[in-house]
Amino acid sequence: MCRKISIYVACAIICVRQFEYVRGQDTVPRLVRPRQFNSDEFRNPEPIFWPAYFWLWNGPLSPDVLKSQLQDMAQHDAKGVCVLPMPKEFRPDSTANRMDVDYLSPEYFERVKIAVGEAERLGMNYWLYDEGGWPSGQAAGRVVAARPDLCVKVLRVDAQNRWKLQSISGRPDMLNPTATETFITLTHARYRAAVGNHFGKTIQLVFTDEPSFPAVRDGREIPWTNDGEMIFANRYGYSLAERLPTAFAAKSPSELSKIDAQTRIDAFDFFSQRFREAYFDRLRIWCRNSGGLAQGGHLGGEDETLGAVKYGFGHVMRQLRALDVPGVDVIWRQVFPGQRNHHFPKFASSAAHQNGTALALTESFCVYGNGLTPAQMKWLVDYQYVRGLNLFVAGCYPLTTEEHHMLGERPHFGPVNPLWNYLPRFHRYVARLGYLLACGEPAIDTALYYPVRDLWATGADSPAAATHDALAQRLFARQCDFDVIDDDLLADPHTKVSDGLLHAGAMKYRAVVVGATEHMLPRSRERLAELERSGGTVVHADNLQNVATAAEKLRPTVELTPRATDIRCHIRRWPGGGVLMLFNEGASPYTGHAASQLEGDPAEVDLCEGTLKSIANIERQSTTCRLPIVIGGGESRIFLFGEPTKTLAIRSSIKRLELQDNWEARAIQQHSVGQHNYEVKKLTDTVFQPLALGSWNSLVGPDFSGVVAYRRQVHLPADWKSRDFRLHLEKVDYAARVRVNDQQVGDILWPPLSLDIHVPGDERDFTLTIEVANTLANELTSERVQKAIAERHGPGWPGPYHQRALVFERESRSGGLFAPLYIELLEDPVK
Repeated sequence: MCRKISIYVACAIICVRQFEYVRGQDTVPRLVRPRQFNSDEFRNPEPIFWPAYFWLWNGPLSPDVLKSQLQDMAQHDAKGVCVLPMPKEFRPDSTANRMDVDYLSPEYFERVKIAVGEAERLGMNYWLYDEGGWPSGQAAGRVVAARPDLCVKVLRVDAQNRWKLQSISGRPDMLNPTATETFITLTHARYRAAVGNHFGKTIQLVFTDEPSFPAVRDGREIPWTNDGEMIFANRYGYSLAERLPTAFAAKSPSELSKIDAQTRIDAFDFFSQRFREAYFDRLRIWCRNSGGLAQGGHLGGEDETLGAVKYGFGHVMRQLRALDVPGVDVIWRQVFPGQRNHHFPKFASSAAHQNGTALALTESFCVYGNGLTPAQMKWLVDYQYVRGLNLFVAGCYPLTTEEHHMLGERPHFGPVNPLWNYLPRFHRYVARLGYLLACGEPAIDTALYYPVRDLWATGADSPAAATHDALAQRLFARQCDFDVIDDDLLADPHTKVSDGLLHAGAMKYRAVVVGATEHMLPRSRERLAELERSGGTVVHADNLQNVATAAEKLRPTVELTPRATDIRCHIRRWPGGGVLMLFNEGASPYTGHAASQLEGDPAEVDLCEGTLKSIANIERQSTTCRLPIVIGGGESRIFLFGEPTKTLAIRSSIKRLELQDNWEARAIQQHSVGQHNYEVKKLTDTVFQPLALGSWNSLVGPDFSGVVAYRRQVHLPADWKSRDFRLHLEKVDYAARVRVNDQQVGDILWPPLSLDIHVPGDERDFTLTIEVANTLANELTSERVQKAIAERHGPGWPGPYHQRALVFERESRSGGLFAPLYIELLEDPVK
C-alpha cells in the first residue's frame, strides 16, 4: 500500500484542521437542554415531544395532498412529522416509488417549502431527514456520482489469500471527511437555502439514519480509506498491512495471539474513531452553526452488544455521544412483549446523560406489521422511555398506499388504519411522558462498563458480551437504574474522581459494574481503582456465575417491598421534586410499596388527561418516600413529586352492575384491500343485531377489519344516587370508544381497561355504546387478499418487508368485545 500523501488526502487533512478550528465555536443547541418543570408545559408540551411519523414521500407530491395529510396528522395530535423522501432511484426493483419530482431538484424543494410552511401554520415540529431513502450519507447516490473517487474502499482477500485494496461503486466512503463534506453540500446546504428561515423554529432537528462503513468480515474483508495505511501508522506506530494475515484470519479467539488481539483492537479503534471524525462530528458542527440545529439519529445494528463487531459502526457509545440527540432503531420486533429483550435503548440515553443533554430518541414500529395494537404500542414506548428515551418517531405514514404500496413498509398510519381515530390518546400519552422525562436530571449513580475493546479483540465469539448483557438484565431486575460507560469516557483526561464519585462527562457515578474483560485500558483501571480508594464502589463479575451476587452489592434506585424482578424504574429529579416512572414488563400484576429519595409530596400522573391524582397512605421517613403501588402486567405508573398543582381526589368503587347480556351490534366502518388501494367505507345500511360478548366473527366474519358498534340499555338501580361510574372491560380487540347517549366520553386502548364516566341528567336509563376497532391484520391475512397478492407481479410486488410483516399480522387476527363487562358506582371524593 502506498504511503505517499496525495493531493486528495492533503485536502482532507486541511478540512479536518478547519473542523477542529470551528469545533471550539459551536454551542449546545437550545433544543437539547434540560427543561424546568412547568405544569402548563406538561399539559401542553412543545411540539418536539409529540410523536412524529415518518411521512413516506413515495408518490406524486401534490401540494393539496401534502397540506391535507399534514392537517390530518395535526388533527390527530401527531404534532411532529419527519419527511422521508423515497425517490425513484431508491430500491427501484423492490419499492418502485412514484415520487414525481427529482430528489434535491428545485421542484423538490418547492414541495419542501410547502410542507414546512404548512407545518409551521399548524404548530407542528418538522424533523429534517437528511437522505433520499436510507442509509444516510449518500444523497441517493449523488455523492459518488459527483465524485467517483469517494466510493467505498475495502481490503479484500483475493484468490491467492492476499489482502488487496478494492473500490466498491455506489456508496461513499464514510471514513473520508471529503465524502461527508460533499454530502453536506449536496443535501444540507440546499435545505438551508430553501427553508433555512425555519431553522431553529419549526425545524430544530436533523435526523441521520443508519450511516455505516463496511463491516469487518474476518478472513474476507475489512473497511479502508484513502491513505489509511499512512494514517494508521502515524496513529498506532506500526504497519497494519504486515499484521492483517493473522489478526483478521477466520479463526477462534483461542487461536489469536496477544499481538493479533491488540492489532484487532487498534484497527477497530481506528475505523470507529475515523467514522466519528469524518462523519458525525462534521454533521454536528454544520447543524450547530446553521441556526442552532440539533443533530440526531441512530446507527444500524445497535440492538445487540455484538453489533460493534458485526456491523459498520465499531463503537456504539463513541458514535452516539457525537450526536446532540442520540437514538436507537426498534424495528421488526427487536423489542416485543413476552420475549427476552436487549437493553440497547440504554446506549442512547447514556450518551445523552453523559453529554449533559436532555433528549434521546427512538425510531419505532417499522416492519411491526399492520397488526400492531395500541396496547403493544404503549408497551414499546414504556420499555424505551423507562430506559431514558423521550423523543419518538414512528413508521410509517405513507403519502400513497396505491397498488404495491398497500404492502409497503408496515404498519400504515393514517386514515387507512382502523385505529387511526383512536390514537390521539396514545399521542398525548407519549408527549407528556417525554416532556416529564426531559425535565431536571437523571437520578442515576451506577454505570455498567461496556467492554468494546474485548469485543474488538475476539469478534463475535467474545464472552464479554454475554456477561455485559446478563449484568444489564440483573440490574434492571434489581431496580438499579444505570448508564453504560466505556474506556473513552473512563480514560478521558476530564474524567475525575472526588468524594467517592466518578465525574464522567455530566454524570456523577458512585458505583461502576464491570463484567468479563481482559482488554480494558490501563488508564481506565487506574481510574476505577482511584474511585474505590475515594470511597466509591467497583463491582466485578468476571463470569456469568457471579452476575447475581454482583448486582446484590448495589443500592437500588427504587426499593420495592416485596421485591419483584419485572418492574423497571427511572427517575428524573430537580430541586424540590422530580418524576418517578415504574413499568411492569411482565405479565403478572404487582402489589406492594416503592420507596425513593425524591423530595416533595407525590401525586400520580394521568398522562392521557394531563391531570394529577392524590395518593393515600404515603409513608415518609427522613428523606425516603414510600408509596403503595398496584401495577398490572404491562402497565406503568408515573408519579410527580413536589409540585403544588391541583390534584383530583381519590374515588373508590362501592357497587357493581354486571353488563354481560342484552348486547346488540352492527358494523359501522370497513377497511378493505381494493383492486388498486385500500378502501374505507362507512356502513350506513347495516342494522343492530343481537350479539353475545366475545369475538365478532358471527356478525362480520373472521376477515373483517374495521369498526363495530356494540350497544345496550343500562338501567341504574334505585339506590345508585351518584351519576359517576367506572366502566371495566375484561378484553377488547383492540380499541374501544365509549359513548353515553351518543355522546363520546372517552377511549380505552390498553390496560387497565377502565374508564371513569359521568351520566348527565336524572334518568335512570341510558344507552351505552362501545365502538370497537381492530387492525388491518384480518383483511391483509385473509385468503382472498393473499390470493390476489400472489397474482400480482412486477417492481414493488409484494415488497421487501411483506413476508416478515405478514407473520406478525397473523398473530393479531381478532376483533370483538369480551366478557366480563361491568360498571361500578363511584363514591363521593375523599377529601
